[in-house]
Amino acid sequence: MMNKGKIWKYLLVFLLLANLALTTWVLFSMKKRPHPPHSREERKTALIEALKLNKEQIRQYNSLVEQHFDDMDQLHQQKNDCMHALLQLTMNPSIDSIRYKKLISQSAALEIKMDSMMFAHFSSIYKMCNLNQQANFEKVLENAIAPPKKNPGHGNK
Repeated sequence: MMNKGKIWKYLLVFLLLANLALTTWVLFSMKKRPHPPHSREERKTALIEALKLNKEQIRQYNSLVEQHFDDMDQLHQQKNDCMHALLQLTMNPSIDSIRYKKLISQSAALEIKMDSMMFAHFSSIYKMCNLNQQANFEKVLENAIAPPKKNPGHGNK
């Protein structure tokens, strides 16, 4: 029969090997998948490169992006204000159901507006592309769906 010292020694070796195997697996599996761009600038650069935009298209694209981000930032601020007001209702012992329904409807309307603006933005980009670029557009959309990475203290532009 094994004594406690040998059991602990074998257990420690097993755990170290398991940790090494898991770490190796994680590192190698992450290298295989390309990560989509996260920041706004990375996304802009990725789209320009993926579609191989010419100088005039880049100028048009930058104008579209600037307007889109300005409009979306305003909507996000309105959505945050709406959610703040909605969550403030949770601290009220007697919730005003009319106010609650109004805020929920306002939040839903803002989401619809953001989705519509996103559709219009990408539709405009698609329309400015030539046929070869349009063929690569699905790749661009996959990257656009990934949420932007937050960069604390530096904004997201």
